[in-house]
Amino acid sequence: MRFEGDSPNKRDPYGVMSVFSLYSGILVIFFILFIVLAEMLLFTGMVQASLTLHFLALIGIAFSTIWVRDRNILYSLQALMLLPLLRIINVSMPLPDESIFIYVIIYILMLVPLFLLIRHQGLSATDLGVTFNKILRYIPLSIVVGLLIAEGEYIAMGSAYLSANLPMQGMVGISILIFLFVGIVEELIFRSILQSRLEVLFGLNAGLVFTSVLFGIMHAGYGVPSGILITTLAGFVLGYMFQKTRSLPLVILTHSFASIFLFVIIPVMGAGIGII
Repeated sequence: MRFEGDSPNKRDPYGVMSVFSLYSGILVIFFILFIVLAEMLLFTGMVQASLTLHFLALIGIAFSTIWVRDRNILYSLQALMLLPLLRIINVSMPLPDESIFIYVIIYILMLVPLFLLIRHQGLSATDLGVTFNKILRYIPLSIVVGLLIAEGEYIAMGSAYLSANLPMQGMVGISILIFLFVGIVEELIFRSILQSRLEVLFGLNAGLVFTSVLFGIMHAGYGVPSGILITTLAGFVLGYMFQKTRSLPLVILTHSFASIFLFVIIPVMGAGIGII
């Protein structure tokens, strides 16, 4: 199949603002808004309605890709399919939401469509941001930024988290699971694939904003309006870091440290973790 927009001089997928007009991606914007609506229904407790919209989004995107001929629109739509799929798997899990093992199962399952999408789109390790340049310099940065994100989320959403009463072994185990599954898989989805594709289609700024909003709304399950705002800001920070460095390990570390501080350390040590 030949795609429109295959000219090598037309667009550079990574780091260069797209010359495509906003109108050319109207289908992508429609499905972004559709997913946002589905997540808002979930936020208000309308689980069945939310799942119905996510199912329709998944089917609608799949069918729309049959007629799309522009490679960048097609790849952006394929990236968006990961979000309703993630939500449907999440809500369908038989385990209670507070169980850490629900994340393990969800993200192991998400590795399958991720692998297929990466292979289908021909994304290389460089395309995904798999580089360890300056990683020693990035580690302290990821700890500091991760702590700031976690403190903001803790203040905004309260203290009803996973592990306030866990022994040390349990805390270490949860930290490892968060790093191996949550950080890696979510950053592959939101930064390496979705943000990169939306940047190609709409430009750097719009791609960053769209991805940040989707990241925030997909975490609306925290149940408080301020949670959407703070996770959207967190997504913006992570997206900006990725945009400037194109380093997947940096955003994985930052995301993982933020989750570990939020779910493991702060519930035990309190806000400020004894520093302030």
